[in-house]
Amino acid sequence: MDLRRSLDSLLRQRGRRYQLSDGRVVVVDFTVVVEAFTVVVVDFTVVVVDFTVVVGDFTVVVGAFTVVVVDFTVVVVVEVGAGAGQSRS
Repeated sequence: MDLRRSLDSLLRQRGRRYQLSDGRVVVVDFTVVVEAFTVVVVDFTVVVVDFTVVVGDFTVVVGAFTVVVVDFTVVVVVEVGAGAGQSRS
């Protein structure tokens, strides 16, 4: 990998001494830090609801709040009893 070769080259230069034309000596000392990170992209639905609740003589205003639902599934289960649809005479 080009990136790995570049990093190896930079790390090999650490602590090198260079003499400038005017006689000064420069010591190159640095550390290269490579941070590994993961980017996670999540599909989600954002529902923004503005509403006002009026109770008696005062008003409670809850505005511009966000509900974030991530990867949700709605399951509706309907149970039908054994006697459903039968009439007794």
